[in-house]
Amino acid sequence: IALVKGNFGKELTLTAVYPNPATTTLNVLMNAPAFSKTQIVVTDLAGKVLNTYNYQLNAGDNTLSVNVAALPSGTYLIKAICDNGCESAVKKFFKQ
Repeated sequence: IALVKGNFGKELTLTAVYPNPATTTLNVLMNAPAFSKTQIVVTDLAGKVLNTYNYQLNAGDNTLSVNVAALPSGTYLIKAICDNGCESAVKKFFKQ
């Protein structure tokens, strides 16, 4: 018997965001440690929150569509925060 310590199963991973740059819809590939409610937050580079979206994620791989059509052209951050205490994840994307 071996005891393994670590944060296994507690990390929310943003695997990819595409297309990047985006025009109307940004696809977000995520891997969740467990079934959870997750909030997606879109901010500008200064940290100002522009949009928030709520999703239910299944354990494992998930694909979400985020509407970015109303955003002006520029560089943004997308952050995923789950409600069950897992670590949040952040990715940068560009809007044309």
